[in-house]
Amino acid sequence: MQINSRKSQIIEEGLNRQEKAQINSFFPYEMCNMESPFKYLGFWLKPNAYRKEDWNWLITKIEAKITHWSFKWLSRAGRLTLIKSVLLAIPVYWAALTWVPKGVLEKIRRICSRFLWAGSKENAVLPWVAWEKVARPKDWGGWGIKSLPDFSLTLAAKSGWRLIKMENLWMRVVKRKYIDLVPLEAWIMNPAKDKKNVSVIWKATVESFKVIEQGLAWKIGNGNNVKIGKDPWVGCNENYALPTGLVHHLENKGILFLSQVDKLGYSTIWGQAWKNEEDLELEQRWRNEWRTYIHELSRSNVRLNNS
Repeated sequence: MQINSRKSQIIEEGLNRQEKAQINSFFPYEMCNMESPFKYLGFWLKPNAYRKEDWNWLITKIEAKITHWSFKWLSRAGRLTLIKSVLLAIPVYWAALTWVPKGVLEKIRRICSRFLWAGSKENAVLPWVAWEKVARPKDWGGWGIKSLPDFSLTLAAKSGWRLIKMENLWMRVVKRKYIDLVPLEAWIMNPAKDKKNVSVIWKATVESFKVIEQGLAWKIGNGNNVKIGKDPWVGCNENYALPTGLVHHLENKGILFLSQVDKLGYSTIWGQAWKNEEDLELEQRWRNEWRTYIHELSRSNVRLNNS
């Protein structure tokens, strides 16, 4: 077994010329410093922020495929198959690892569109059908082409879900690095998640919570952590959300969590009892909203576990 010199590099930082020469005498490989991007396991690593031009190699890789195919007589159905099975498969691996800029994904879309309708990467042609309609599942009337921005966000959401559900070395590292100062639940519920000066891998995870948060819901338990009018629970619909004015009104009364509206002593085996608008001394303008909220709690069979 031998080391492939064409695929190997030595990454150095802070070495003088003599030390570099000495290392090169033992290991005759290309030497780069940390300021330059270098490839590790097929992924380009760099110490500073990624820019759109740092993804030119991905565009070049896709265009090289089309250049080879452009000399062949391909039907539109053949080009469609190549787009789905080859061209759009290339960025999927990188999208599963990191956050690919939207500008790069848009450029890939334009390249695929020109290849689909004109048969090359350069020739511009008027599309017969808008790309938004083509990039739909076949059951929805599309051609089964992936929408790269949506698919990229979905792949990133897998990392976000692992952050919530799994506990391993990677999860411990990222939690310690990025969210160690606050509990995980508080970080998830904070809409202003910090994306500055972070790795592109972590940025993808943060972006994915735009999708994940839409499906997160609480298992009520004792209700001590479920915020009234703000937090959805398992089985609820949009009626879990109360008007901001009513939420602030309750907060001014010191009522923040679901356990605080438990009507103690009135619950039965048939259902949980909740404080009504008279118990909370609500103004007339908020009473209908509170009745709707209580009805939603009852409809979804919410019971507090006070044991």
